[in-house]
Amino acid sequence: MPRPKDVPPAGRETAREQRWELLDTVSRALRWPMTVLGIVWVALLVVDLAGLAGEPWSGRLAAAQAAIWILFVLQFALELALAPSKTAYLRGNWLTAVAVVLPAFRVLAVVRLLRVVRLLRGLSLVRLVAAANRGVGSVREITGVAQFPYVVGASVLVVLTVAAGMAFLERGSASGLGSFGEALWWSAAMLTTIGSGQWPATAEGRVLAFLMMVYSMAIFGYITATLAGYFVKRNADRERERRDGGALEAEVRRLRREIQDLRRALDARGAVPGGGGAGDRR
Repeated sequence: MPRPKDVPPAGRETAREQRWELLDTVSRALRWPMTVLGIVWVALLVVDLAGLAGEPWSGRLAAAQAAIWILFVLQFALELALAPSKTAYLRGNWLTAVAVVLPAFRVLAVVRLLRVVRLLRGLSLVRLVAAANRGVGSVREITGVAQFPYVVGASVLVVLTVAAGMAFLERGSASGLGSFGEALWWSAAMLTTIGSGQWPATAEGRVLAFLMMVYSMAIFGYITATLAGYFVKRNADRERERRDGGALEAEVRRLRREIQDLRRALDARGAVPGGGGAGDRR
């Protein structure tokens, strides 16, 4: 019977499976080095956007970011070349592709010549979101299956990243969020869903604020529920221990009474030496 056209031959299917296995092996081998580099890359990006690096360190900071970015490009190109289905790989790693491609726009001469502030801000916003996504993925790799530490670590990373991005996007505006300190306070307040009286003035800053609000609504409820569940369980454990301790104490008192009754019974029969019964006679 001829093989249907939509069913690949067995040899071709085996080759695809082998390539997926090879891709998985390479990804696992590069997982921890790239995880550490992902955290370092986000940290350097925060320092860069927040303007925390002095003039002597600005060039070194840019060189370090460029070196890490080149490593990310090489990893992405290698995995894309090994993937049997390029479309499936890009569909599952599209934000990683954005994080890899966007830094290239910083070195394009046409962008530097045009000096389009709005375009640069928009690219920085997308680059910030893509880098934060990679950083959150690195936190997931580090924390493993521990869900609460992952959420806490990811929230700390998001607060710092959003603060740096907001300071960069609002620098020179009338919002008062142009400094990293003010932006960090604003970002932490937004995470608690309480908010603050300051709001971004630029369109890109408002987009970043909207993304922060969405994240806060999704995450802060989980954090508060987890903490509330922890304290409720702790109080329940204490109450259980108190009840168990009271029951144990009552059981000990009951056993003592039974032992005393048994001793009295034995004394009455003269079976206990020194008890004054017939057992003391010689």
